[in-house]
Amino acid sequence: MNTMNTGTNPAPRRDDRPRSSAPHRDSQPRSSAPRMGGRPRSSAPHRDSRPRQSTPRRDDRPRSSAPRMGGRPRPPAARIRARARKYLIIARVSLSNALMYRASLISSFLAYSLYIYIFVGLWRAIYQEGSVHGYTYVQIVWYLTMTEIVGFFAGGVAMYRTMNDDVKSGAIAYVVGRPVHYIAYQLSNSAGQAAFNFAVFGALAALLGLSFVGPLPGFSLLSVPAILLSVSLGFLLQFFFMMLIGLTAFILEDNLAMYLVFSKLTFMLGTFLPVEFLPPWLQPVAKALPFSYISWAPAKLFVAFTPALFFELVPMQLMWTALMAAAALFFYRAGERSLQINGG
Repeated sequence: MNTMNTGTNPAPRRDDRPRSSAPHRDSQPRSSAPRMGGRPRSSAPHRDSRPRQSTPRRDDRPRSSAPRMGGRPRPPAARIRARARKYLIIARVSLSNALMYRASLISSFLAYSLYIYIFVGLWRAIYQEGSVHGYTYVQIVWYLTMTEIVGFFAGGVAMYRTMNDDVKSGAIAYVVGRPVHYIAYQLSNSAGQAAFNFAVFGALAALLGLSFVGPLPGFSLLSVPAILLSVSLGFLLQFFFMMLIGLTAFILEDNLAMYLVFSKLTFMLGTFLPVEFLPPWLQPVAKALPFSYISWAPAKLFVAFTPALFFELVPMQLMWTALMAAAALFFYRAGERSLQINGG
C-alpha cells in the first residue's frame, strides 16, 4: 500500500541531527573560581606523584625507652609516690570498713574493759603495799592498759585466719595475682584497722586508767613521740610474726598450733607479766627473744620513760622488726614459687 504525503518532513534520525558547535565539556577551559561550598583546586601535584619516603621496617626502627601509652617514663620518685598512694588508699578503705562495723567495736570495748577489770583486781590483791620489782600499783595498772592496747589494736589475728582460709580453699592463687604485693597489701589493710583501733582503744584505756588509779606519776607529753615510735614498731613486729604464721599454711595447711604457741609466749613474756617479774635466769632469755618487744618495750617506756631506756629498747625493736620482715619476704617468695610450680 502507497503512503500518502502529509507535507511534513520526517524526524531526522539520532545520527542525522546537526551537532552543536559548543565545545565539549571536557574541552572547556577550567575556571579558577572555587567550587560551590569547597576550596579552590590546588595546583600542587597529585598525592601519588609525590616522592615516596622509604620508611624503615618494623625491626629496623629504633626502640624508644618511653612507655607504650605515650609520654616520657616517670622518674623513680614518681613511681614510688604512685605506689605509696595505692597502698594509702587500701589503708583508708580498711579504716572506713572499721567504722562500719559498730557491733564488733562495741563487743571489743566490752572485752577490753573486762580484761582490764579482772587484771586490776588481780594486781590489787598482789599489791598490798610498796612496789614489786620496781613497779608501783599505779604503774602496773597503766602498764596493763598499754599492753592490752597493743594486743587489741594490732589486728594481726584476722590476717592470720584469712591467710589460713585462703590457702585451704585455694583462693590464695587469685590473691597473689593481684597488681599489688601481697605482704604490702596486708600491711596496708592492717595499718588502717590499727590506726582506728589505737585511737578508740587509746581513749578507752585513758578513761579506765584514770577511773581505777588516777593519773600516771611522772608522765610527760615530751615522751609521747618516742612512745608512739615504740608502739608502731611493736605493731610491725607482731604483724610480721602473724605473716610468718600465716605463711606456714603453705606447708602445714592448718597452722592453729603455731598461733597458739605464739600467743602464749607473747602473753607471758610482756603482755600480762613484765619481764622484770620473771625468774632471774629467764629474764636474759626473754630480753634476747623478740616476743617481749611487742608489748613489754612500749609499755615499759610508757610507765617509766628515760632516754637511756629508749636507746636500750628501740634499737632491739628495730633489729627484730627488720629480721622478721626479711624472713616474711623470704618465705613468701618460697611459697609463691611452690604455688606456681604446683599450678596454683
